[in-house]
Amino acid sequence: MLAVHLVLLRRGGARTLMSSSPSSSSKARRTNKMSSLPSSLVTAPSEDAPPFVTVNSRDPGSVLLHIHVKPGAKKTQILGIVGDRVDLQIAAPPRDGEANDAVVLYVASLLGARKSDVVLARGQKSREKSVSISGTSLAAVADAVHAAAATK
Repeated sequence: MLAVHLVLLRRGGARTLMSSSPSSSSKARRTNKMSSLPSSLVTAPSEDAPPFVTVNSRDPGSVLLHIHVKPGAKKTQILGIVGDRVDLQIAAPPRDGEANDAVVLYVASLLGARKSDVVLARGQKSREKSVSISGTSLAAVADAVHAAAATK
């Protein structure tokens, strides 16, 4: 059976606007795919959202934190926010994935999240990385980053 779905992706989730198949009527159906998520994780698109934190388009229940990593530093800390990235210096050396592991551990401890909720989504071999964080909101990540940047 052939089914055609027209999906509109928007910030914060996806909506199926029309679904047609040989067995269904031609009426447009609307379903909200975000309804299965807890309301504390669903955030409305905001113009005030900082550019270094975005909703993960592949997993709407998680948040992406965009980071510029400086490995091999004396101390692990957030240096500041530059453009659409958070400058993060890591004490681990950039070999055998040690700096990547240190980034995941630091972000998890910064947010008070479990290590299993924090995953390196992009940038395994680059200084420009994106970290996916499950079980949190845009505002919580932005607040934690701003607080850590202010106390450096």
